[in-house]
Amino acid sequence: MTKPSDHFARVILVILSIAILTSSLGCGGGVAKASPSTSAPATRPMDHAHWMEDRLGTLGDRSLKQLVLPASHDAAMYLTSFPQSLGRTQNLSIYGQLHEGVRYFDLRPAWRDGTICMHHDFILGPTLAQVLDDVRRYMSNGHRELVILKFSHYDKINAEHYNTAVGQIESELGPWLYKSRSAQRLADIPLRDYLSAHGTVLVFFEGSFPARYSAPGIWVYRDWDNSDPAIGDLRVYDQYSNVTSYPVMKSDQFAKFDRYDGKCKIRPDVPCDLFLLSWTLTPPTNVPTYAKEPNEHLADDMATLKIPNRFGCMVNLLYADCVETAHLTDAAIRLNESLYQSRGVPPRTGPARSGSAEGIGASFHFPP
Repeated sequence: MTKPSDHFARVILVILSIAILTSSLGCGGGVAKASPSTSAPATRPMDHAHWMEDRLGTLGDRSLKQLVLPASHDAAMYLTSFPQSLGRTQNLSIYGQLHEGVRYFDLRPAWRDGTICMHHDFILGPTLAQVLDDVRRYMSNGHRELVILKFSHYDKINAEHYNTAVGQIESELGPWLYKSRSAQRLADIPLRDYLSAHGTVLVFFEGSFPARYSAPGIWVYRDWDNSDPAIGDLRVYDQYSNVTSYPVMKSDQFAKFDRYDGKCKIRPDVPCDLFLLSWTLTPPTNVPTYAKEPNEHLADDMATLKIPNRFGCMVNLLYADCVETAHLTDAAIRLNESLYQSRGVPPRTGPARSGSAEGIGASFHFPP
């Protein structure tokens, strides 16, 4: 049996090796998985590339806080070359994930050698320019979808770098940025209003930068447990379990949802907008292998979760690694459609496939 001290020593050795290797590498290197074609494979029961537009007739009147969206953890960490592969959390590029149906992206910017790139700790991913180009290409295809980009976990990002990033976002995504400001919270706006003319991109940054350097189309993000949630244009309960055991993670996330009362932690007088179910494990590396078990069980496990919870709140973001293996979009669609099943509106049907969320449905009754 390996002693805990030996295991710890090996982990430290791996970390030091990675640090040495990555110190000489710029961002944007490595190899990405090929993005899928714009048409869905014949084996898919649903076309994920435009699932929102296809369902505006039933989902259009629902606000963000009344919807379930597929969400990608560390969305830009998909490069497969060594050592970038040691920080890999996704198999598909941002463009590929958009076609897979993901609509909420966790993006973590770092400044390296005059370039803004994505990172996970000290592992570097693609450049911000590559990420934005993927989103631009997808939106340019005419998809009438709502896409949310959330930037957080800054690494060596100062005010100048932040403003550079905002400039890049405006240059690449300007035609699709949501810039309208009103008394209505973003989470209360109906999906139909976001998509009235074309696809829309909502961009959020955490921290002080978006509040200090206001820019059209750039919004303030706040976590549920921040000390200043009132200034947040979007407030999200996002608490990962920080374990490597699937049963422990499942129990912890379900318990967190059961306790979630829709209020911010430090300022309970401030409402929280969305609940994120963090279906992720936290190994030091090799995330795709660890993600396999929880992802295989997501659909069945969601069928056992009581929604809404005892406070009338619902799960809004299904957040996972290796999103396509969790069939996140299938699960989100079935969860959204279950509301209309309970109201007598027939859901869209299609042939089931192994591991899909076909069994999710009638037991779910979402709040209005």
